[in-house]
Amino acid sequence: MFKVLVIDNHDSFIYTLVNYLQQLGVTTSVVRSDNNCHSVESMLGVHDAALISPGPGTPEESGITLSVIRAAYSTSTPLLGVCLGHQALAVAFGGDIGPSGRIMHGKLVTVRPRPSAIFKDLPTAFTATRYNSLTVTKVPQALRVIARADCGEVMALEHRTAPMYGVQFHPESAVSEWGFRILGNWLYISGFNKAPGISRDLPIVVYNTRVR
Repeated sequence: MFKVLVIDNHDSFIYTLVNYLQQLGVTTSVVRSDNNCHSVESMLGVHDAALISPGPGTPEESGITLSVIRAAYSTSTPLLGVCLGHQALAVAFGGDIGPSGRIMHGKLVTVRPRPSAIFKDLPTAFTATRYNSLTVTKVPQALRVIARADCGEVMALEHRTAPMYGVQFHPESAVSEWGFRILGNWLYISGFNKAPGISRDLPIVVYNTRVR
């Protein structure tokens, strides 16, 4: 069974994200980011991939989050960061974060992806939900931008040589489009080949609405 380690940064909707992963056919283990009972290397060693959840605060305030990202890189463990996890991916490799142009709590935006395996079979633009007041302001050399919002802010990152990704938006939001497909593509990249096929039988968007 394919196992995903989920680092919970005290996110109110962590189990929505976990449920999405489980619907895609994987098992999950949720560990709070302030849990220092086990070494991050030992936790990664018994999982096939890792996901860093959203949450409040900054990457530096998020317990073992940065250590997990760096250990995932050194052990070639596939990783996805969502919202705070996306920002932490940038910081872990030398990037910077700063205030977003506007506070984006529950706001819908148009995301414009660039060619990347995580966006395979997606349209050239889709709607997603943001819950953030911080954003990546400096992209480190190790990462490349694979999606932006119309305002120009970074919406997704990809490591240039490792299977590591970050998305600023929330694929698990009921009004985000293609959330299952994005997570399915990431699981496929990570080695779970069944995920894209499963994702095609799941809804493109759970609750249909319009960008305002």
